[in-house]
Amino acid sequence: VLGAVVIVVVAGLVNVKHMIDMLRRSLPQAIVGAGTTFSTLAFAPRVERGLLVGLGLAVAVHLYRELFVTVDSEQSGGTLTVRPHGVMWFATVPQVERRMREELAGCQDIDNVVIDLSKVGRLDYSGAAGLKRVLSERVPGSVDVSVVAVPESASKAVLVELRDYV
Repeated sequence: VLGAVVIVVVAGLVNVKHMIDMLRRSLPQAIVGAGTTFSTLAFAPRVERGLLVGLGLAVAVHLYRELFVTVDSEQSGGTLTVRPHGVMWFATVPQVERRMREELAGCQDIDNVVIDLSKVGRLDYSGAAGLKRVLSERVPGSVDVSVVAVPESASKAVLVELRDYV
């Protein structure tokens, strides 16, 4: 009888409709939820181990999402505009650098490079420092460089780091 009571109570805590909805909306979040649920059940009665698995999965999903930035670029006359989408930090700056080098190598008549940060969700200090390094070392001296639409969430340190280009 006690086992039946526990099963009824636990079954009431499981919301299958919500799990299916989460699977449709966000596969990574569904994986974190399912991984946490199944590992908690597998490690029972040591529930904390299952929660640690869930924490590890959440951190892994977060890092995966922030490791990649998409970079759109367009050339109009002698101006190359580069628009990164995502989070700019030290790990994603090389992706922006690679795209800029590809575009600069393919077009010899570039006079201006504009880095448009309007689609960047967050720009931290390490990302700003990396971007400054790329702009000062990789862009030819004959090319004017400017950084526009720096996110409002950027700290003063970020603005100081990019002051030569903003």
